[in-house]
Amino acid sequence: MPGSLTGLGGASGILLGSNSTVTHNTATGNGLNGISADQRSLVTSNTANDNGRNGIVVDARTTVSFNTANNSDDGIEAFCPATITHNTASGNDGLDIKPIGTGCVIQNNNTTPPSPSAP
Repeated sequence: MPGSLTGLGGASGILLGSNSTVTHNTATGNGLNGISADQRSLVTSNTANDNGRNGIVVDARTTVSFNTANNSDDGIEAFCPATITHNTASGNDGLDIKPIGTGCVIQNNNTTPPSPSAP
């Protein structure tokens, strides 16, 4: 079910257990993470912006696709293996997409281009 969570002070916005689905939601201005999902979940077509920490944080074996994330720390943080595709994560203060471990599939995402190297 689509929804919106805004400004939950020192808390995270949307917290999901294992094998969950979150789609078409907005989590904005929360004190911690915008959306957090345990393993084997599906996180798709959400917006997680201006949260105090990360936009989207997922455990292993989760699919994250077609989301938008711009936050105070990382945009999308995933424990590998996970699949991260077709997201827009740019302008985050940390990393736009942060895989933790090995085995993540990261394809077709729109992220902030790296800064040019100094001469």
